[in-house]
Amino acid sequence: MRHRLFRLLNSIQKWDIWPVAFRRVLMKAMGIEVGDRVVVTCDVDFVFGKIILHDRVFINRGVLIDGEGSVAIGAATHIAPRCMILTATHAVGNRDRRAGGSTRRKVSVGRACWIGAGSTILPGVAIGDGVIVGAGSVVTGHIPDDELHAGVPAVLKKRLASEGLEE
Repeated sequence: MRHRLFRLLNSIQKWDIWPVAFRRVLMKAMGIEVGDRVVVTCDVDFVFGKIILHDRVFINRGVLIDGEGSVAIGAATHIAPRCMILTATHAVGNRDRRAGGSTRRKVSVGRACWIGAGSTILPGVAIGDGVIVGAGSVVTGHIPDDELHAGVPAVLKKRLASEGLEE
């Protein structure tokens, strides 16, 4: 029953007719933890599970957040259009069926991050505070604080200044 209600509310909150404040009410009814001044635009798709959006998170159009393995997004983080945050995957199966049993792994994105358009964050990834992920990147491993990573797979491109990160 909870899954059905989640799917119904998820399909409703995606419509572009709702003001941001009403969309937050719908997300809270879905069981998503929503901090102050969170902005989620239309056409964002949530998959049932544990999802935490801390204060001042901004999520743009067409983003997919898979909460099956749990997702936490830190305060003041911006996620650009068409990004995917995935927590579920499959083990490699035998030759008869390569997609073996499913597994779920937590994803965390730190504070004050910027996830570029079309990026994919894979299961089990932890992204530190103040990180930039370049557009179109695939993040397959952990990223320390204050770094810019880009590419497929995403690799370190530049270390960033750490001053100015709000508490």
